[in-house]
Amino acid sequence: VSTQSTGGNNTINTTNFPMAFRACGLAPTEEELEKIVAEVNEGGKVSFARFKTAVENNKKLGQNIEELALSAFQVFDRDDNGTVQAQELKHILTALGDKLTEEEADDFIHECNPSHDNAIMYKKFVDKIK
Repeated sequence: VSTQSTGGNNTINTTNFPMAFRACGLAPTEEELEKIVAEVNEGGKVSFARFKTAVENNKKLGQNIEELALSAFQVFDRDDNGTVQAQELKHILTALGDKLTEEEADDFIHECNPSHDNAIMYKKFVDKIK
């Protein structure tokens, strides 16, 4: 995606914004993208400076999400050893908050790569999904 409009004024058309934003390694939801575009939209275009600021702000948010994910796992780390049990995690995923289906929870746990004793080293998992 070029940051040059046909006039060469270093802008991105708002219709190209989502693709350019995702090309920077960010994965916001459609709702989040709409909100971001509304904040930076300058008459159907986004200046490169505003685009860059939006990307930097959202990368910082991604770092905060990593910290939140670790904190969430730590709540269920009863032995304070960096692990949670797969069965306990499955129960949490299917019973609390935005509940996953059994199949979704199993897929998630499989991605966490539990050890032979069904312990999940959550820091490695969080690092993997960064």
